[in-house]
Amino acid sequence: RIHIEDIGQVLGAVGERKYTMANYESILNTVKRFSSDWRIDVMEGFRRSVVDVLIGNGDNHLKNWSFIFPAPGIIRLSPAYDIVPTVLYVPNDQLALELAGTRAFESVTFKRISRIARFLQIDPDRVQAEMKALVRNAVATWPEPLVTLLGHEKADRLIRRFDTLSLVQEALA
Repeated sequence: RIHIEDIGQVLGAVGERKYTMANYESILNTVKRFSSDWRIDVMEGFRRSVVDVLIGNGDNHLKNWSFIFPAPGIIRLSPAYDIVPTVLYVPNDQLALELAGTRAFESVTFKRISRIARFLQIDPDRVQAEMKALVRNAVATWPEPLVTLLGHEKADRLIRRFDTLSLVQEALA
């Protein structure tokens, strides 16, 4: 058995506080503080945050981020789980937690991501470059697998949302 503990437990978020007690910045700061390899895990956290925006995951709350303890003295960000494009079922959904002051998918910008990087004392240019590359790769490669995974109608809805997202517009500019 391998122990795992979600960030809701770490922060003491009980019940519905999993939606109100923290934001993406505090999640990433918690990862930075506790992970044994925080540089890798924080960048993974940034990637997950960007993917939440791209797919419209409005339910990534504190209990969907966890630490895994694979060996004594080792604490790592766990593999991702419970990733759902909630916008397919709740059309006007928003992020479950604030990301640099917004819950609106459309309002997440690279300036906001850089602000989080500066807060974490991580090079914002490096973070921004990696996240822009992630967005460009997603836009270029996701359409076909989305059709396979979700069918044409749902895949088309997700792909059409790219045009509404500041992250996509900025990455492709």
